[in-house]
Amino acid sequence: MSAKQLGGAARRAIFEALVAMAWADARLEREEILAIQAAGRVLSLPDDALDALDEGAPPVSQIANASLDARERELVYLCAAWLASVDGRDDPGEDGLLSELRAALGIDPARATSLRDDARLLHATVPSSMPWWQELERLIASAAAL
Repeated sequence: MSAKQLGGAARRAIFEALVAMAWADARLEREEILAIQAAGRVLSLPDDALDALDEGAPPVSQIANASLDARERELVYLCAAWLASVDGRDDPGEDGLLSELRAALGIDPARATSLRDDARLLHATVPSSMPWWQELERLIASAAAL
């Protein structure tokens, strides 16, 4: 699966989850900003969507769009978990947001743990020279096999 094959609601929910995750620890790291910018391009969002990063975190209830199917909800969670791993440290704010997002998306706790482990593993195994957009594309493509 590629990002271009995702519906507009799924692409938007992924982007909003990434923005919320970037703000979860109350500070934007350079890696997070670059990953969000890459996500906007990968998800084929209009340029004004990137302005959402400056507006702060969207509410989790907005991200958990009722029109998403089960696979799309898991993908939203997987992408949020991926962004939580890009700065290389665990943060209580990020953990809390992932927990809230998991509940809002209706993902089983054991499945959420598995998805978070998959996101961490993917990030840890890509070459450091891989651009953010390519890493996110790889994550989305691999989601079909998870």
